[in-house]
Amino acid sequence: MDTFFIDELNMCTIEYTKYKNIIPSGDNLPQGTLLWEFGKNISFVIYDHQNDTDTIKLSSELAAQYYANIDVRTLLTKAT
Repeated sequence: MDTFFIDELNMCTIEYTKYKNIIPSGDNLPQGTLLWEFGKNISFVIYDHQNDTDTIKLSSELAAQYYANIDVRTLLTKAT
C-alpha cells in the first residue's frame, strides 16, 4: 500500500486538530474554522494552489451538512 495517502491523512489530522470551532458561532466569520480550512484545502487542490471563495464556501457547506447527519452512536457501536 502506498504510504503517501496515510502520510497525508496524518498531516491533515494534525492540522485539523488546531481549529477550536468546526463551524462559525453566532455572527462570527467562517475563516479559521475547521470546515472553512477544509474548504480551502479542497480549493487549493482543484484550482492549482489558489483559493476560490465559492469553492471554499460550497465545500465547507457540504461538509457541514454531512457532519450534521452523521449517526455517531452507530459509528461508535460499529467501531467497538
